[in-house]
Amino acid sequence: SGTGAVSQAEPMLSMSTVSEDGCSSLASPWGLVEPYDFPDTGRGLRCVRAVAEGEELLAVPLEECWHEMAARRAPELAALADASLSETDAIALHLLLERAKGDGSERAAHLRSMPPVYDSTLF
Repeated sequence: SGTGAVSQAEPMLSMSTVSEDGCSSLASPWGLVEPYDFPDTGRGLRCVRAVAEGEELLAVPLEECWHEMAARRAPELAALADASLSETDAIALHLLLERAKGDGSERAAHLRSMPPVYDSTLF
């Protein structure tokens, strides 16, 4: 809200339990934010303390992100290289592919941290 105030509602995860639920690869660099389940808008991140304008809250290396280039590099999706997949479709297929690998996926910890179902659309 721009006030720098920290929400007082209950956190979805505490920083001390993040590593126990499979989010350790994502949690250690978080520093100023933590996962949180907002009553009105759902899952997201919130600041753990007041922050100064311009202060970096979170930095995520590109190789840790779900993005089109990574999806198109997946060997299992090579047969679709000539298909006219949208960026969103390529990423969705990559996510489904990695989820199907289960614990064999390099992204298994991240996938376990994601909700199994969503009740809203992505935007």
